[in-house]
Amino acid sequence: MCNTSNSPSLKERVQCYVRKRYEIEAEYKSKIKALDEEASADILANCPIKIGDVYVTESNTAWGLKRQYYKIAKVDATVDGRVSVYGYKRKLDKTWGKRDNIYMFSASIYDNYNVNYYDKVEDYVEPSKD
Repeated sequence: MCNTSNSPSLKERVQCYVRKRYEIEAEYKSKIKALDEEASADILANCPIKIGDVYVTESNTAWGLKRQYYKIAKVDATVDGRVSVYGYKRKLDKTWGKRDNIYMFSASIYDNYNVNYYDKVEDYVEPSKD
């Protein structure tokens, strides 16, 4: 690795080893980052959950059935097949909130992106603002 034939001092050899270690670590990290980006892009391209989809959750409370609507704002994928979904929450005046980092749910490719407690609203139409 580091040249020992010229008989450099121990301090110089140690510095050479440290420098070589940093080079190897930088190369390794760049390869891992490239793999993560490629895998995430592939997973998101084949994911049925898309930005702009609307999901609803229902809960039965003492005051009756309560529906809460969420609009997907961000979808993140990891190399192990997990997809994390973040979205906007619909306010009482039927407009979407400003916070786009509300964690909604995680889904996995291993269970066909099964989403518990959330139902996708097909053909969602924005309510009119009267």
